[in-house]
Amino acid sequence: DLGYPVLRSLLTGLEWQKTGNGTMGLSLCMIVRDEAENLPRCLASVRGVVDEMIVLDTGSTDRTITIAQDQGARVYSWVWQHD
Repeated sequence: DLGYPVLRSLLTGLEWQKTGNGTMGLSLCMIVRDEAENLPRCLASVRGVVDEMIVLDTGSTDRTITIAQDQGARVYSWVWQHD
């Protein structure tokens, strides 16, 4: 338990993992599509804060996937279901 109920409620649904040194890690998770223009600045702004960056691409036709990979993000693809 983090001991911070408000923070804990804000982060509901995120999975906490222990890092190699026994502390908690923080992941950035983004759902994106055709964000080549904004993604470099966004990922750069959190690089020193998060332990990992995860990008879920929903069918980009621009360089979004390549940019995310070049910035060190783990990239997954998913077909958007229009719901």
